[in-house]
Amino acid sequence: LDKPDKDWGVGFHISGDFGRTGELLREATFWGKSLHREPSAELREAYLTTTLPIGEGLAIKGGLFVTTLGTEIIPSPGAYNDNISRSFLFNLAIPFRHLGVMLSYPVLKILNVSAGIVTGWDDPRDNNHTPSFLGGITLTPTDTVSFVSNIIAGEEPTFTGPNPNRNSARVTWSNVLTVKAFDPLAMSLEYTYGHQNKGSFGGTRDAKWQGVAGIASYDWTDRFTTALRAEVFNDRDGARTLGNVAQTHANVTVAEATLTGSYKFTKMLLGRAELRQD
Repeated sequence: LDKPDKDWGVGFHISGDFGRTGELLREATFWGKSLHREPSAELREAYLTTTLPIGEGLAIKGGLFVTTLGTEIIPSPGAYNDNISRSFLFNLAIPFRHLGVMLSYPVLKILNVSAGIVTGWDDPRDNNHTPSFLGGITLTPTDTVSFVSNIIAGEEPTFTGPNPNRNSARVTWSNVLTVKAFDPLAMSLEYTYGHQNKGSFGGTRDAKWQGVAGIASYDWTDRFTTALRAEVFNDRDGARTLGNVAQTHANVTVAEATLTGSYKFTKMLLGRAELRQD
């Protein structure tokens, strides 16, 4: 459900999941208290928007919303991901969503800045009673090039070591460059870096993780499109993969390549197939 704020002065957006998908989203973002069967309906996003008449217009968004970090987002109406399956960067490097307030303002015609306070990573209940900063910039020098850089910083609990629930400073910085080289071809390149104090597998040192991903999509015809994604993600200290628990070692590197074909059978029917190698 969507209503733009230009009509009433206040707008809103609500989207949800039902069935097992709703349960998985609730568990993955710690809305539920534990990993067990829970109600099969979950709000994915629920927020209000308004624009204050300050300068070029100060936009405000408050509520539960999908993260601004990364290339891929949780699938939602109006949003489209080039591939069917999710990347390692989506699952391991960045959060899924936040609860909080964000402000954004167009400093220049080509530059938009945003900043806000959120409860942190994937926990609307705020598990440590310490808010995090979420902010970034969007640069669009031309109609065919855009650069988005976002950062989240704040204390978050660690999940390994002798004291798995202690808090320590965590910072994650995500950068996405999108280029539409010419009409049928669109490309994006993402680099994400994360750091957490004493967050390594075993809790003995600082944790660092980083990854690079590239996606290229090409419209062969009005109906047929292919998208190729390749990525590498390194979890040097085991913080995001929990030390690759099955092998109990910290330094984990994963990579994948994914080819997706899409065919538009009719205006209202789209079919997709995917081939992936991890």
